[in-house]
Amino acid sequence: MNIVLELTHNVALLFALTYIYGLISPRTNELGTTSSSILKGVAFGVFGILAMLSAVPLGNGFLVDGRSIIIAIASVFAGFVPTLISVLMIIVCRFSLGGDGAIVAIPITITIVVMSFLLFWQRQHFTMRDFLMRLTVLGILSALQQPVWSIVITGRNAFGEATAPLLILTSAGIVLFGAMLYYQRQQMNIDRALQASEERYRAVVTNMIEGIVVRDAKGKVSASNPAASDILGQTVEKIIGEGPLNREWRSIHEDGSPFTLDDNPALKALATGQAQSNVMMGMYKPDHSITWVVMNSQPLQDFKTRQINGVVTTFVDVTEIRSAQAKLRQERDLLRTLIDSTPDYIFLKDADGRFILTNIAHAKAAGIHEPDDLIGKTAFDVFSTELATQFHADDLHIMQSGKPLVNAERETVDAQGQRKMVLTTKIPWVDKDGNVLGLVGISRDVTERKQLENQTLRLLAEQERVEVLQRFLTDMSHDFRTPLSIINSSVYFLRRENISRDLFSEKINNIEVQSDRMLKLLDDLLEMGQLDQKGVTYNFTPENANDIIQKIAEGFQSLATLKHQTLTFKPATGLPKTNIDVVKISRAIINLVQNAINYTPQGGSIQLSTGFSRDYIEVIVSDTGLGISANDLPHIFERFYRADAARSIATGGSGLGLPITKQIVHGHEGTISVHSELDKGTSFTIQLPIIPPVVALP
Repeated sequence: MNIVLELTHNVALLFALTYIYGLISPRTNELGTTSSSILKGVAFGVFGILAMLSAVPLGNGFLVDGRSIIIAIASVFAGFVPTLISVLMIIVCRFSLGGDGAIVAIPITITIVVMSFLLFWQRQHFTMRDFLMRLTVLGILSALQQPVWSIVITGRNAFGEATAPLLILTSAGIVLFGAMLYYQRQQMNIDRALQASEERYRAVVTNMIEGIVVRDAKGKVSASNPAASDILGQTVEKIIGEGPLNREWRSIHEDGSPFTLDDNPALKALATGQAQSNVMMGMYKPDHSITWVVMNSQPLQDFKTRQINGVVTTFVDVTEIRSAQAKLRQERDLLRTLIDSTPDYIFLKDADGRFILTNIAHAKAAGIHEPDDLIGKTAFDVFSTELATQFHADDLHIMQSGKPLVNAERETVDAQGQRKMVLTTKIPWVDKDGNVLGLVGISRDVTERKQLENQTLRLLAEQERVEVLQRFLTDMSHDFRTPLSIINSSVYFLRRENISRDLFSEKINNIEVQSDRMLKLLDDLLEMGQLDQKGVTYNFTPENANDIIQKIAEGFQSLATLKHQTLTFKPATGLPKTNIDVVKISRAIINLVQNAINYTPQGGSIQLSTGFSRDYIEVIVSDTGLGISANDLPHIFERFYRADAARSIATGGSGLGLPITKQIVHGHEGTISVHSELDKGTSFTIQLPIIPPVVALP
């Protein structure tokens, strides 16, 4: 019975020592790994030594104490280094006490350490129940192996009657101490997790850009974060402890009316138990400036009593956002005013051709009074099929090609259904990735401008006709006045009684020449008028131009000889046929030959020639005459235009010969060109299209 009491006292001492270890263990974890392991090993070693010093002696040097419990617990919970330190301290102490039991203590200690380490390596995978069961097995084995080693080494059970108490108290001690340390470690892990969670919570709250204020059940502030201090312009110390009636915390609604205690979101949530969300509040800072915040208040409820014991309020500073929104609204209203005030049609379409923005002018042109009524509609909903199809084709081309349409003339209608001409510019509307979202369109009504341009063109044409008519009248009056004056003076001489026969013949000849000149002038005018008429007919027949030019050259041969000029014709061999109105083309070539003879001095030469290329035949009339100046050359095909008369050899013509020639050549779908140099001569080239050959089909 004394052994049981002594062992119980020993175990109680170890229990107290283990409890002390549980208290100091968290402090040792704050040290480094090595220092912590050494301190734990020393602590367990000291506990084992204290257990041996209060041991129950059995005789023959054997001791019954709680060091087996200390060694097992150290191995299971402390790890290798602390166990090694504690075991060395305990063995040294045991050998210092002496006795036969010191030798038996060595295998007993090693066995306990080995069995305990097996549990140490697997304890993380066990539940509390499994762990206690294995501790029980460890305690029983640790107690049983002590008398076994005693019998093996000494040949007898040195523990004797202490075997049963040793078995009970050792196994119970290991289970109790292990459970206590296991529970302490679990609590320590929970405390660490709570501490880490609280630190994370504090870090999150501290670094949040949202202001956070916590009030208790009486409405007093119990906690606040730095963001709340920055937003409210108050120190955290001043905010905490403030009650709901603090006059410095003045706040107003968006309309300028003050918040009362009844509609303050934090106090309202506290009073009603209902969360308050997205409340806009203007709060006065100590410098009397206003900070606008969006506030949310959530009541805090006790889970057991279900009573409201506080409220947490979060708020975000939206002063800059609110200012930016106000500025954006102002700019939007200004833009709306601008686009609605302009007479141009302005619109925005999405990728499906639906209007998503338009102005008043465009809406009215579409026959809709309010611009908003046009939103969501397409051109086919408001315009005729003809116009809508045209608009849609333009839109598709722009959105598919990604290229803008700039100042394109398009027809549309106004609100009265009248046709209008507009200049339309459409630009693709793309996002940052280059995807086409739709298009922006601006159209300007240019109907009046087009009418004015047409009137201006008609006025310019009329002025040109007047100028031509004035020049015609001036030239014609001069051309008719000169022959009429000659005829009048000749008649005057013919009336004299004593006129000689030679003078009579001269005057009669003058009258004939001037009459012919006037008739030619009238013929040119009539021919020019006929060529100007729409629908003038040409009698085309396939001809060889060499035959026509040969006859013209022969007809002018005598006149050239009379003026001591050389007139030659150089026909091209194998000249293809072309469709020719023989009468008209002859007139054109005759005009060129006549001019060449008139403006070539005596001894000069005139050459007619033909040639051909792949598509055209060429008729060339060149001379070695006076030539045409560079200033006159661009105007020679203008009607009634004549170069300086002082350079003419013969009397100038009507000024219609070259315009008639050009008109005839164009009527043959040909071209006429001229090359000339003063005092070197002039060369006219007529190009007429060749008749395509007929290919015989097999």
